Amino acid sequence: MKINTSHLVLILAALICLGFSKISSKKREVFTSQQLFTTKVSALKKKGKKDLLDYKAELRDAFKIVAYDGDTTYTELNWTMCPDGKCPEAGLYESETEVYKKLDELIVRAKL
Repeated sequence: MKINTSHLVLILAALICLGFSKISSKKREVFTSQQLFTTKVSALKKKGKKDLLDYKAELRDAFKIVAYDGDTTYTELNWTMCPDGKCPEAGLYESETEVYKKLDELIVRAKL
């Protein structure tokens, strides 16, 4: 059987499409961490120190979401403090699942 270059191009294109079909469905990946968040800023109460500020910060749970857009592109959302102190579980979320829908609700509540 003789294969010309146009057949090779078609075969290669088909293989590439098949390879990318594994990531064609939308997925989201959740990362969790602890971040230092500023909780209070006030003027320093020492005489002669008008331009200085006093910062108070706390270590809080945070999460970040990376949305894979079905091809090789992705959207990365900023680190955000967990609403109500409840972070989503770290991991990969497949579309069309119940936990994926809950993640959507969390994104809306956190106003991301």
